[in-house]
Amino acid sequence: MVSEPRSRPYRGYDSALSCFLANQKEYDGMSRWKLLLSDPGMYSALREQGDLSKAIPQIIDPSTVPKRRRATLDEIFYIIAPAYKPCGGSSYEASRRFGYNPHIFLRVWKEWGYPVQGVFSAEEIDRMVTTFNACGSATKTAEILHHDRATVVKHLKRRGVNIKIGRPKKSQ
Repeated sequence: MVSEPRSRPYRGYDSALSCFLANQKEYDGMSRWKLLLSDPGMYSALREQGDLSKAIPQIIDPSTVPKRRRATLDEIFYIIAPAYKPCGGSSYEASRRFGYNPHIFLRVWKEWGYPVQGVFSAEEIDRMVTTFNACGSATKTAEILHHDRATVVKHLKRRGVNIKIGRPKKSQ
């Protein structure tokens, strides 16, 4: 004789949903996240039984959803172009201050007729050379100045600094 599968009672109720509805005052106004934090067993049981959406319908208020749009180039121009003088013409410094990609600064400044020297200013490259001469390692220089090692090596080579790349040979 085959018996019909019966669902197990949940906290003395027929199902987790009936328990949830019977104790509605306790759960009133809770979001799914708050239910998970306050009563993880109830949340799991509702979810496993497929009743979570019946207990707490997921309502998305359109006014709370952020409307993201990309800034137009004209809007970006009025942020980026005036940054040239305070940042000393360094697109890297402007990028750190304003949060845009350094190449956008270069593009806008070039379009507006500012003299463009590259991502790093001459002072920043001098700082790289000085730091390298002090510590003797491109990797350490990159760590100290928070730049990529390859970038530091590239600028040091352009300045004619002798850099030995690779591991030191073991002496026998």
